[in-house]
Amino acid sequence: MLDNRPPRTYTTGAVTKTLRILGIMLVACTVIALLVNYPKMPTTVPTHFNIRGEADAFGSKSSVLWLALTMAIAQPLLAWVSTKPRIMNYPVRITEQNAQSLYREGERLIVWVSLFASVLYASTALAFVSTAGGVAVAAAGTGLIVVTIIGIIRIVRASGHIAETTSPNYR
Repeated sequence: MLDNRPPRTYTTGAVTKTLRILGIMLVACTVIALLVNYPKMPTTVPTHFNIRGEADAFGSKSSVLWLALTMAIAQPLLAWVSTKPRIMNYPVRITEQNAQSLYREGERLIVWVSLFASVLYASTALAFVSTAGGVAVAAAGTGLIVVTIIGIIRIVRASGHIAETTSPNYR
C-alpha cells in the first residue's frame, strides 16, 4: 500500500521541529521531577479526574512510575512517527496532487497531539503533588481534544476534497 504513495518531498518547518523537541523535553523534565519527588509523595495519589479537573479516583503512588514509563516510551515514539507521515492513515485518498499537503498536516497533527499529551502528562504529575494540578489536567485534556479536531479538519482541507465539493464547477 505504501508503495503506491508518493514520497515525502517537503521540508519540516521550524515551528513543527521546535514543538516536537518541546514535547520530548517536557516529558523528560516531568519524569525527572516525579522520580526526584517520588519518596516525598503520599502513598495514595489521584489517578483520575472528572471534567472539572477534580480528582475522583485514587491509587497507589506506584501508578506514578507506570505513568512515567508509559510517557517515556510514548513521547519519543510519537515524535518518531511524526517524521514518517507517509506511513500514517488518512481519512481521504492520497494522490500526487495532495500528498505533500496531507503529509505536512499529518505531521503537524501528530506533533501537536504529542505536545498536548506531554502537557497533560505534566499536569497529571502536578496533580500528584498539588491540588492545582486538577485544573491543569482539565485544560490540557480540552486542548488535546481541540488540537485533534483542528488537525483532522486541516487534513481534510489539505486533501482538496472540500474545495472540489464546494466549487461551483463541481459535478
